[in-house]
Order: sequence, then structure tokens, then C-alpha cells
Amino acid sequence: MYHKMNITLSDQTAHLLEQLTDRMSKKRFIEDAVKYYIDHIGKSKIREQLKQGAMERAGRDLKLSHEWDSLEDKIW
Repeated sequence: MYHKMNITLSDQTAHLLEQLTDRMSKKRFIEDAVKYYIDHIGKSKIREQLKQGAMERAGRDLKLSHEWDSLEDKIW
């Protein structure tokens, strides 16, 4: 299913779009560009969230590691 949208582009962007595409491929070009941008931004946000989470949990993880090491030493 498709949804019709009206967008406004700067003169420079519209001119570049005209140069790069023909009339039939503009729709496909814009759709691919939007999907690529969303995919790229989404991945960047996920990477940043993972990095932040790892940094927030680093202290806890280090403490658990030391606790396990001491338990392992007692067992052996």
C-alpha cells in the first residue's frame, strides 16, 4: 500500500534530484533514500544505547567477576 505525501524541498535539493533521476525513478529514489537514512540512524542509535548500557554496567560486571573469582579460588 502506498500513501501520497506532499513534500517541500529546497531549490538546490530539487535541482539535484532532477539531475540524478528521471520522472519515473524519483519516487523510488526518495523511498530508497528515506529507508537508508532511517536504517542508518536506527543502527547508530542502537549502537549508542548498547555502548551507554555497557558503560553503566561495567562496575557491576567487574564486581561480579571478582566475586566469582574468589568463589572459584575457594572451591579449588
